[in-house]
Amino acid sequence: MIQVKMCRRNRDMVFSVIGHAGYSQAEGLPAGCDIVCAAASILADTFLERMYELREKGSVAVADVKREDGCVRMCVREEPRPEVTEFAGTVRTVAAGYALLADRYPQYVRLEADGWVLGATDPGGGGDLLQSLV
Repeated sequence: MIQVKMCRRNRDMVFSVIGHAGYSQAEGLPAGCDIVCAAASILADTFLERMYELREKGSVAVADVKREDGCVRMCVREEPRPEVTEFAGTVRTVAAGYALLADRYPQYVRLEADGWVLGATDPGGGGDLLQSLV
């Protein structure tokens, strides 16, 4: 199963995707034909690439990037620049993709996201977000 976490508190956000779908194996398909894993992977790649682009614009700071087989993790801090609003749009678009994937393939994908990520306006209370997700 693929487990996706997208959680934000104040200006910090943790994004992680861990695991393998197992869809192709369950459906008797050859290795390398896992459409669920492919969809989850391209959403993760999209998120990482957009965060790197936003970092170049000065909209976010990127830290704690981990990329290895079956695991993607990135911590992002939104910089207070009111003229740039792409961060929230990117986060919510990628979250919508994972929500669709989890809805259509619930036995292979689970999304854990807070209200802000899913479209609410409150970024959450204080505390150490990174520690709460480890």
